[in-house]
Amino acid sequence: MHHLTAMKPNLTILTALLLAQLATLHAAESSAQSKPVPDPALTPIEDVAGLPRVLLIGDSVSIGYTLPTRELLKGKANVHRPPTNCSSTGHGLNYLKSWLGDKKWDVIHFNFGLHDAKLPPEGVRHAAPEMYEKNLRELVIQMKATSAKLIFATTTPVPNGGNLRPTRRFGSVDQYNAVARKVMTENGVAINDLNADIAPHVEKMQRANDVHFTDEGSMLLAKQVVKAIEAQLGLGTRTRVGRQAARLPNVITMTQAAFDRAIAFARMRTSRFISMSGRPCRTRRCGRSLACANPTENRLHASALEWVQSLPPAELRTAVANGADRMKLLDIQKPRTSLES
Repeated sequence: MHHLTAMKPNLTILTALLLAQLATLHAAESSAQSKPVPDPALTPIEDVAGLPRVLLIGDSVSIGYTLPTRELLKGKANVHRPPTNCSSTGHGLNYLKSWLGDKKWDVIHFNFGLHDAKLPPEGVRHAAPEMYEKNLRELVIQMKATSAKLIFATTTPVPNGGNLRPTRRFGSVDQYNAVARKVMTENGVAINDLNADIAPHVEKMQRANDVHFTDEGSMLLAKQVVKAIEAQLGLGTRTRVGRQAARLPNVITMTQAAFDRAIAFARMRTSRFISMSGRPCRTRRCGRSLACANPTENRLHASALEWVQSLPPAELRTAVANGADRMKLLDIQKPRTSLES
């Protein structure tokens, strides 16, 4: 009896130790289960040597199309993004320097808008259209300083007229996009109109009463992002117009005067057009159906016009500002010497 009585304290201590260990293990398991799984879209990537570097900047909508964009550009470009939701223009001004880092970027594809349009109380980073414009201009200045080619993506639609619930409301996305278009056009920044691309599909591809999209919607956006990036990098497949123009070397070797006219057609869309030979066309509408007196000139004219219209806005604006110097434009468009678009 004395021996058993002596063992009781030891058993009690042992039991307490075991219970403490079990409690520690349970706490560790609970902590592991409650710890959020990192979003792979926000995980930094390592560059593949020799490939151009692309930076995606944007909010949670852009996070949704980051992975499919990266996959579609695999082997063509290193697609990076900040490891965070880039939120509003005001937030962007605070953190852009750290997002850009000190390495060279070939293309920066960016969007700000939803968080600026989001109204209080949830919209803690709301910016009125006037402030949005001011912030955008400063952001563009800073990004242009990197010498990267810039692409602005328009802000995607908000359902229910912007009223998702009493505390989650948005101003007019159309108004913010109009402001952004003005800023980008004035600064020669290419515009990727994601709003127009996704708008016909929101009923099917946008989550109910939400600004975010289904996987199918994010893939559609990613494909448009890839097209815009490839255009700036001189990548992508040849279009029918490109194949047609490649068989017409005179489009490249046309006279400066003829090239000037093609530029003028694309930019001004005047009501009366001049054919490549200088003779008036028989129609007042320019395009593939153009009825020039000479069928060969008709094809050359249409191909030249479509090629000029395919140029990114910044390069076209530069060409016009420089007097539409054909040789300068061809030098700018080295990846498109065969008139690929």
